[in-house]
Amino acid sequence: KRRSKSRFRALLRGHDLPADLPFACVSMPAPTLDASADASIDALIALAKELRVGLIVVDNLRLISGAVDENTAAMSGVLANLKRVAETTGAAVVVVHHQRKANGLGGSALDLIRGHSSIPAALDLGLWVERAAGADLVRVRGGTDRDFTGEALGARGAHTAPGAPPALRNSSSAAPL
Repeated sequence: KRRSKSRFRALLRGHDLPADLPFACVSMPAPTLDASADASIDALIALAKELRVGLIVVDNLRLISGAVDENTAAMSGVLANLKRVAETTGAAVVVVHHQRKANGLGGSALDLIRGHSSIPAALDLGLWVERAAGADLVRVRGGTDRDFTGEALGARGAHTAPGAPPALRNSSSAAPL
């Protein structure tokens, strides 16, 4: 909790945003979020409505799936519950998930998602985000033809020490790749 709050405070400072910006961070709640359990989802919905959030970010899918094996069709229930959160609260729900181990088969970005095929099937929008180790360039490409038909987007950024002038503290650029 402490580390997340510290990172978000630094983010606000780094972008010269007011400290009283309407922002809430719930990190490592007790009990933990179990998206396979209706009671846990109901509690998340109630909290999201209370805080009037517009964005919910979950890092990562495996940690909130309860006892559900990500390689089974039971993942469709977990994803249906997350969709219920979005539809009930009006918030966008962004879920971080990881790639499967490289198998050399290639394919679309959605083919690289680890777990059961119900995971990519449930997505409204799937984005593949990648960065080579030590590189500044982050590449984002769409994983579905129906939702994201634009070109791959790249972004390059640098973050320097907190004492750097604001113009140099956070620099970035983005362009189609």
